[in-house]
Amino acid sequence: MEGSQLINVLNCFENSNNNLIIILKTNDEIEEVSRNLNFFNKSIKIVKYIEWDCPPYDNFGPSRVNRSKRIINLVKLNKYIKHKIKFILLTTDHSSRRSRIYQFIKKKN
Repeated sequence: MEGSQLINVLNCFENSNNNLIIILKTNDEIEEVSRNLNFFNKSIKIVKYIEWDCPPYDNFGPSRVNRSKRIINLVKLNKYIKHKIKFILLTTDHSSRRSRIYQFIKKKN
C-alpha cells in the first residue's frame, strides 16, 4: 500500500465513527502497513490478524510465535470491541476466510 493510499485510508478512518478492516495479501504486508499507519498516527489502535504459517490440516501446526501473536491480537480485538474503542483490523484474505473473525466482530457489536 502506497503512501497516498494510506493517507486516504487514514482520512476515511478518522472521519468515520466505524472500525475499518483492511484485507492484504501477506503477513509481511500486514506488518508493513501497520508500521506505516503508526508512522502517520501513533494513536490509532491496530489489530493484526495474521495468517497461520502452516498448511491446513498439517501435523505440526502453526509456530509458537505465530500462535502467540494471533492470541495477543484477538485479546486486543476483544478489548477494543468491549470498550467501544475504534480500531483498524489488518488481515489477509486467506486468514479471514478460514476463520470466523467477521462473525466475532458482528456478534460483539
